[in-house]
Amino acid sequence: MPGLLIVRGDEARVPFTDFAFGFTLGRRPGRLLVRPTTEELRQALLEADEFFFYGHGDKGGALHLGNGGYFRQSDLDWVIEERVRLGLPKLKLAEVRACYSGSKAEYVNRWLKVADVLHCFPNVTASPMPLFIHPMHTYRKEIEDDPGRGGFWSRLRRGPRS
Repeated sequence: MPGLLIVRGDEARVPFTDFAFGFTLGRRPGRLLVRPTTEELRQALLEADEFFFYGHGDKGGALHLGNGGYFRQSDLDWVIEERVRLGLPKLKLAEVRACYSGSKAEYVNRWLKVADVLHCFPNVTASPMPLFIHPMHTYRKEIEDDPGRGGFWSRLRRGPRS
């Protein structure tokens, strides 16, 4: 059954993680996967209309799933190709709440091949001291420049809204 796919990946060392997860997602109904394998996430993305990820990410564009598993950019390529092959429409939304999820133009553009709208972070998601949640960037069309190229300041700048 299509709908919202909610994934809780690796959350190790995230302070108040249950509170933060509830705050960022609210009480939206959907299919919840907790620390899925790469293959489970690949398959679930073929059945979803929307995608929400909460967990760690790295500068290589990989989402940390937990238990030593990763969802890499090559896995996203597979999902894009399979959705096209199966004649599936794009996801309405991909919200990737992970560090560096939108740090490079190629990551943003790849996510936009599978989703109409992307919410992501150009750098880290939060700073511990002082405690601050950095703004997410929103994309609806492909970009050329790397959003994370500004280092610290890229965290504080709002991304494109068009």
